Amino acid sequence: MQRSLAVLSFLLLASCMTPRDPIADWLLFEDDYFNELFAAAPTFGVMSGYHQYDAEVEDLSAAAVAKRVNALKAQAARLAAIPKDRLEPAQQIDYEFLAARIDGELHDVDVIRAWRNNPMGYVSMPGSVVDVIMKRNFAPASERVRSVVARLHGIPLMVAAMKANVQNPAPELTDLAGRLAGGSVGYFRNDVAIWGRAAAKDDAVLLGQFEAANEAAAKALEDAAAWLKNDLMKRSKGGYAIGADAYIKKLKFDEMVDLPLDQVLAIGERNRCWRSANGIWKRTIRPLLRPRG
Repeated sequence: MQRSLAVLSFLLLASCMTPRDPIADWLLFEDDYFNELFAAAPTFGVMSGYHQYDAEVEDLSAAAVAKRVNALKAQAARLAAIPKDRLEPAQQIDYEFLAARIDGELHDVDVIRAWRNNPMGYVSMPGSVVDVIMKRNFAPASERVRSVVARLHGIPLMVAAMKANVQNPAPELTDLAGRLAGGSVGYFRNDVAIWGRAAAKDDAVLLGQFEAANEAAAKALEDAAAWLKNDLMKRSKGGYAIGADAYIKKLKFDEMVDLPLDQVLAIGERNRCWRSANGIWKRTIRPLLRPRG
């Protein structure tokens, strides 16, 4: 009996000591990363061709932001445990890309904090969440309009999240957000309404659901525009500059550019001068070189 227990213990220990396959771990991580990303950003999921997210909409609440931060930190730890040098060359490139994506999203949430100091994202999202369904003919319009109805229900929640989350933005950003929200009202009451009526066709029940949800979305954006102008603008004393250190890190994470800031500026200046000279060439010199008949 004791011998049997010893053999069993040895086998269990040996199984625990079996080296993990880094490529298998990477492939599983890659799938999990995108599944979690699309769950948090379903409109991006639809744009990427995953239509299981058609009827879902972004949750912009502070609780959802905190949940996403925890997920990103867990992903960063999990990715760090995978030895990059044991992956295939193409996988190593993808590894670096996803590592930068994770760091960049955490940087945006924790350092730049646009979700706290910029209302633009909250009022630009509503148009995107319906536009991606309306303009892509991946299913009959009668099916897509049901997804639009589900997404329209999320727009008042986006406005509520903006009111709860945004504190002391730059006045320029509040002004732009107010203009965008006001302009979006017409988009929903005209363009979206026309599309929805045509998509619902003779289905009176579906049409009624669409019109109710669409008007609620338009009213929410109307309310957002008024709130931005009459309430938040009075409290908008912040700035929009993120600072040199945050900008350098954003370049590194988002663009994978790790040059010093003075070099980035010098490259930009050279490109600006080249574009200016090229414009002068096209407008004034090149026409003189054309043969005259």
